[in-house]
Amino acid sequence: MPPNVTPRPPLPPAPATAAPPGAPPTKPAHWTVLAYVSGDNNLSPYGKTDLGEMKRIGSRTGLNLLAQYDPAGGGGTRRFFLRKGTLIDADAVTNLGETNMGDSKVLSGFLEWGLTTYPSEKTCIILWNHGSGWDDANVYKAVNKLGAKIARKGIFGPKAGHLRALGRRSQQAFFSSSITRGVRDRAIAFDDQAMDFLDNVELKTVLTGTAAKLGRRIDLVAMDACMMNMLEVAYQLKDAVGMMVGSEETEPSDGWPYDQAFKVLGGPQVPTAAEFARHCVEAYLASYKPTDAVTQSALDLTRIAPAIKALDDFCKVLTAAVAEPAKTLGILRARNSTQAFDTPEYVDLLDFAEKLGVHSKDAKVKAAAAALTKAVLESGFIVANGARGKLHTGCHGVSIYFPVIKPISPLYATLDFAQQTQWVKFLKAYREAAGLVP
Repeated sequence: MPPNVTPRPPLPPAPATAAPPGAPPTKPAHWTVLAYVSGDNNLSPYGKTDLGEMKRIGSRTGLNLLAQYDPAGGGGTRRFFLRKGTLIDADAVTNLGETNMGDSKVLSGFLEWGLTTYPSEKTCIILWNHGSGWDDANVYKAVNKLGAKIARKGIFGPKAGHLRALGRRSQQAFFSSSITRGVRDRAIAFDDQAMDFLDNVELKTVLTGTAAKLGRRIDLVAMDACMMNMLEVAYQLKDAVGMMVGSEETEPSDGWPYDQAFKVLGGPQVPTAAEFARHCVEAYLASYKPTDAVTQSALDLTRIAPAIKALDDFCKVLTAAVAEPAKTLGILRARNSTQAFDTPEYVDLLDFAEKLGVHSKDAKVKAAAAALTKAVLESGFIVANGARGKLHTGCHGVSIYFPVIKPISPLYATLDFAQQTQWVKFLKAYREAAGLVP
């Protein structure tokens, strides 16, 4: 856990008073929440804590709270119908044995089971694990090649037995720094035992299939993982998902305060997906101190089109501008002063546009940057946004990949965003003009 984040105190155990899980409901609930808790890694203890937080709300009339949890150290993967007033073991519906939570088929199976057995008018899917935005580099393959072993020794902290990885993201790193120098967590849903994870192409496939079976978009996908609220990820999921909630920055291991986030569910007033998403952002931020380095935002993926159109227009202007050295210098200065994150190739999109207005001397570039900001904000794409800590004053809710020191990753070309927008064309032109490695 980073030194500037204060953990929330642990919850006391809930009393075991409720009856065993009953039969599936006879009519659809208002909301079904499906938490995919991929805990077969060093975050495992936090998974159990978060399930306890969810149980503080519990399933009730109008609300189904479901979870699939794979802890570290064996014991198998179990599915739960989470209730208030029980011990967690009493909520187990089935034990699947050991599973690979990094396998897209396992996620698909959980979603199909939950949405078929516990239907509802609205659906929220929570993806709980490590995460690092769009980047799908296979860290397990890299570690195997080096002959390293995964270390799973409990909660990561100052007194724990983990070896820290390089970089500020030590609270969620699970590789030996002496062997995996420079290797970072990638994608989402890491399973150490299976040495697998879900990449963004797989995630799109699973969620698109789930939306097709529902006959509509998934109302809300929440990423309780690091650095997932990127334009690239949003674009990947835009045809299957309505709202997306997540963080631009790394998350503390405590993650979401689920008891607070779920308070609006199951009551007399049924929240819309946008209302629920806003509340989740507010609850997350309120659970940390003003000095804690955390971010959270909600994006309406149904309104991404105007933002992408404006981005393409913006890219065309910048691509033309880098043909002149003086204009390239203004863009370089803007990039270097833009809000960046634990992965320094990720920067806040609107902060970059804002910094161009300060550092560029070209009227067309300034106008394009202002037009991008105006289009994104007026489109309603960013529904809610907030940050804590003095290092995150430039966070506006969505980040983008903008490498400078490192070359453009060859994996980037696999994304829909890279294939269907003008951003890569600008990146290549900029890097060539600046004398950087392609």
